[in-house]
Amino acid sequence: MVLAPQQAPQCQEHDRRQKQRESNNCWASALPTDPLAEAFIGSIPGTDSIAANDSEEAGDVFADNFGHMQVQERKQAAQTAAWAAVAVLPCPPQRAEFIIHRLPATDQVAVLFSQLVKGTCLPHRRGPSSKDLCPAPQLQIHQVDIVANPCLARLYHSRADELETHRNNGCSTIPELARLKLPSPGTSYGRWPRRDLNEHLLFHGASGSAIEDICRNGFDPRRGGESSGRLFGLATYLAANASKSDIYTDTPDNRLPKHDVRRLIIARALLGESHRAVAPTRSATRPPDGSNGQPLDSVWADVRARGGAVDHLEVMVYDRAQIYPEAIISYSHSQMCACALCGRRPG
Repeated sequence: MVLAPQQAPQCQEHDRRQKQRESNNCWASALPTDPLAEAFIGSIPGTDSIAANDSEEAGDVFADNFGHMQVQERKQAAQTAAWAAVAVLPCPPQRAEFIIHRLPATDQVAVLFSQLVKGTCLPHRRGPSSKDLCPAPQLQIHQVDIVANPCLARLYHSRADELETHRNNGCSTIPELARLKLPSPGTSYGRWPRRDLNEHLLFHGASGSAIEDICRNGFDPRRGGESSGRLFGLATYLAANASKSDIYTDTPDNRLPKHDVRRLIIARALLGESHRAVAPTRSATRPPDGSNGQPLDSVWADVRARGGAVDHLEVMVYDRAQIYPEAIISYSHSQMCACALCGRRPG
C-alpha cells in the first residue's frame, strides 16, 4: 500500500492561515504576502496579529526558498513575486474598514513600488516652451503605504464585472504601457476564467490634502485638470512616468521647497478597451465610440515622438469606478537632483 506523503510544516501553516482568511470572508491572492489583502484583514477588530504574523512568516519562507540563488536571480524572483502579489485587487471582508498600512522598506511590494517610481522618471523641458531638456529627477523613497478602502474596492470589482460582460473577447493590449501592466492571474477575482481588462499601475500626483481625499473618497473625474487645464476633457489624468506626476505635487501658487517630502499615488487602473489620442479633445466627457458604436473605456495620449500631442504618455479615465488608489509613495528630490522642477522650486 502506498501512503500519501505527509504535508510539510510550511504547507500546514499556510493552510492554517488561509482558513483564517476564509473565516473572515476575505478573498486573498495566491501569495501569502499580498499586503492589501493583509491590510483588509488587519482592519477587522481582533485580527491585527494575523496580518502581522502572516507577513513575517511569509518573508521567512520567501528568504528560505530563494536563499540559494545568485543576487541577480534573487532580485528577479522577488520582483516577479511582487508583481504576482499585487496582480489582483482582493475582495474586502464584510467588516473591513478604511485603513492605511505602512509597508516595511524591505517588503517585496514596497521595493517594487519604489523601483517603479524611481525607474519611470524621465527628462523634462526646462520650461513649458523650452526645447532644452533637464536631467531626469533623482528621487529618494521615504515610505510606502498601502491603501485599504473597502468601499472603493467593491466599486472597482463591480465595474470590472460590468466590463467583462461587454468585453467578451478581452481588450486590445497597449504596448506602450506594457511595463506597467498587471499580470493576469487567470481568474476573475477567484470566481471564473478572467478576460484581459488591461489593468495597469499608473501614477497620480496631487497636493497633500488632495491625496488624503482621494484615498478616502476615490478619484473624481469631474475635477480632473483643475490645476493644469483639460487637454483631453473632463477625466482623471494618470501618468506612465512618476516624474510627470511629480509636477502636480504642488501648485505655482504654493510651491513646496525643492527637497521637501512629497506624496504621489500609485493607482490601479482598469483601462478596458482604450482609445489612442493624438490630438487634444478638450470638450470630452467620455471616451469616443468604438467600431460598434458603443463608448470605449478609457483614453491614452501618445507622445509627440510617435505623432501624438504630449511629451510624456498620459492616461485619461472618465469613470471613477475604474481607478483604485493602491498606494501612497512619500519621497523627496535628492540634494544632487538637477531636474527641471528643482530649478523652479524654492530652496
